[in-house]
Amino acid sequence: MSLRVLNPNAEVLNKSAALNMNINAAKGLQDVLKSNLGPKGTIKMLVGGAGDIKLTKDGNTLLKEMQIQNPTAIMIARTAVAQDDISGDGTTSTVIFIGELMKQAERCIDEGMHPRVVVDGFEIAKKATLEFLEKFKTPVVMGDGPDREMLKMVARTTLRTKLYESLADQLTDIVVNAVLCVNKPEEGIDLFMVEIMHMRHKFDVDTRLVDGLVLDHGSRHPDMKRRAENCHILTCNVSLEYEKSEINAGFFYSNAEQREAMVVAERRSVDERVRKIIALKNKVCEGTEDNFVLINQKGIDPPSLDLLARAGIVALRRAKRRNMERLVLACGGEAVNSVDDLTPDCLGWAGLVYEHVLGEEKYTFVENVKHPNSCTILIKGPNDHTIAQIKDAVRDGLRAVKNTIEDEAVVRGAGAFEVAARQHLVNDVKKTVKGRAQLGVQAFADALLIVPKTLAENSGLDTQDVIISLTGEHDNGNVVGLNQHTGDPIDPHMEGIFDNYAVKRQIINSAPVIASQLLLVDEVIRAGRDEVCFLISSLLNGHEKILFEIVALRRAKRRNMERLVLACGGEAVNSVDDLTPDCLGWAGLVYEHVLGEEKYTFVENVKHPNSCTILIKGPNDHTIAQIKDAVRDGLRAVKNTIEDEAVVRGAGAFEVAARQHLVNDVKKTVKGRAQLGVQAFADALLIVPKTLAENSGLDTQDVIISLTGEHDNGNVVGLNQHTGDPIDPHMEGIFDNYAVKRQIINSAPVIASQLLLVDEVIRAGRNMRKPT
Repeated sequence: MSLRVLNPNAEVLNKSAALNMNINAAKGLQDVLKSNLGPKGTIKMLVGGAGDIKLTKDGNTLLKEMQIQNPTAIMIARTAVAQDDISGDGTTSTVIFIGELMKQAERCIDEGMHPRVVVDGFEIAKKATLEFLEKFKTPVVMGDGPDREMLKMVARTTLRTKLYESLADQLTDIVVNAVLCVNKPEEGIDLFMVEIMHMRHKFDVDTRLVDGLVLDHGSRHPDMKRRAENCHILTCNVSLEYEKSEINAGFFYSNAEQREAMVVAERRSVDERVRKIIALKNKVCEGTEDNFVLINQKGIDPPSLDLLARAGIVALRRAKRRNMERLVLACGGEAVNSVDDLTPDCLGWAGLVYEHVLGEEKYTFVENVKHPNSCTILIKGPNDHTIAQIKDAVRDGLRAVKNTIEDEAVVRGAGAFEVAARQHLVNDVKKTVKGRAQLGVQAFADALLIVPKTLAENSGLDTQDVIISLTGEHDNGNVVGLNQHTGDPIDPHMEGIFDNYAVKRQIINSAPVIASQLLLVDEVIRAGRDEVCFLISSLLNGHEKILFEIVALRRAKRRNMERLVLACGGEAVNSVDDLTPDCLGWAGLVYEHVLGEEKYTFVENVKHPNSCTILIKGPNDHTIAQIKDAVRDGLRAVKNTIEDEAVVRGAGAFEVAARQHLVNDVKKTVKGRAQLGVQAFADALLIVPKTLAENSGLDTQDVIISLTGEHDNGNVVGLNQHTGDPIDPHMEGIFDNYAVKRQIINSAPVIASQLLLVDEVIRAGRNMRKPT
């Protein structure tokens, strides 16, 4: 009702309606995705507005392409998609876990529990579950290299949830070998160096790993070889055609002879570049059966192709930019931007280069390289639906293997962790929790069972029998999961069923946060400006160029220029005419961090920093936005404390003390009916401790009586929001800003007084429609 006064056009859902909307949205999204979970999960058909069809059981794909309109469901979907972006899997598990947390919380709230109490129980259970996960995980000993058998088991577990069993087993070796190919222990794993190509050709079982690169184009000259062995590879970004100038320039001639002379000069320039490449070919191939292959990012015109073909060089033009780095990593050598200083050291090597024609498409295979640090997974299938399914599965498999190598740990799967964590919460953790928060811990524990329950349901098994069997085995000291074929308990370790540690940790971290936020929503307001998307701002974003051992970053944001000088020292210069060492700052470490397609440059270990960066991390935009708001408030609070040189005891202590002072001391000095105004002001101060108590699920009357009684006994006390008991804020370290309290006491009564003295509200003005 109050918001209707502020904005008559606003759509408002009150506390119970908002809670019901959030719970129903979470359960609805859960019902859509839960049938996809596990190897026995079903497939969804997505039909687009233009009639295009996609078959998938990948939760990430479904959430990205489904048209979700409910705001709560959108929030959950974004969280789940962020889960996939961070850890590469666990999208469906995140959605069904959030839905089950909301469902279990609904039962508690229907019995009269305050949502805050449920949320407190969730927080205790989340912390305990994460600690249990650290003990439950299975370490993976890397030693001299990754444990290939363990990696294969992890990849197989992931792939079998996306594809049928025999195909998943075949792709397991492909995925593991691809990750090990690009694994550099000193630099980490860059999955972008694994090229995923697809050909609508033959069958899905013909998918294979190419120890090199597959380019989606062929040579452009009929006389060039279609198959070459023992090839020297020159990777370059050099224009072998006449190009217009990058600046606006004009060439003028007065007769035809001058024009012909200019054309000849232009041709001569391009031909000289080609002849330098031919000279290098002759140098390295003379007296051998070796071949020479040129792969150029820029264009090659027909005359240049003719020269190269006559020299026996296979030339490919317009290679994609993303493949240039991959070519060097796969074949060796260097990518050159000029032909002026070509040497044999610039060349890579491939045992076989051949062209494959499929319909009107041409593909060039670069294979049998010596020490590949880049490779290609060539996906084949009879139709686009099959190829899309395999591509989604392969990407998840690559991330699963990468996570295992980086985590050096795995978690036993088939629902084993969820059953073990649930029994730990019920048998051990719940006993240590006091009060009604126990019910929140129980609700969290029961929600964990949604994973084995869903696995059983998708396999056509009786969920109750399965849960009784699994929990019984666990109580007997056995760590077991579910055999989806028979319904019997199995040892996941013996069966080779493992999940990613990073995925499980991310699910346990993010799902309860979103569920708690949704449970604490007391109003849904559909009005106001468009939603603002909060993103992490990069410190310095740019492309790094290495030249003569100088690391160069361009297009630095203007706001960071002053910060850089304050952090590193030196001066920001606008001219290079008078450069001196005094202009330079200093940093002990500068490094680049790649996150997906984004790059961040860190400038650290400066000597005397007068500027710094708070790097906020989180699984989704909602969490990041919350942390960002909290950090800004925290910075202002510390700044105010330094400037005020004073603080005020918090937890409602000041408001209770001020109220008692007004009632017991000030009111007696006031004459007449103004005493009633003093009493009203004093009672209004109690709204702070009352609201703290109400938001904690406590009885407000009991709390106020207890606090005022303690104050009358000479104790300055505030509210313990966990127990409802009075506490000494000074002993507990709870303080508010003096400036904030002072501003509130100064401004709020002024506004209230002005509003009380309004005797007429007149709605009139220029834009007011004149009465007819």
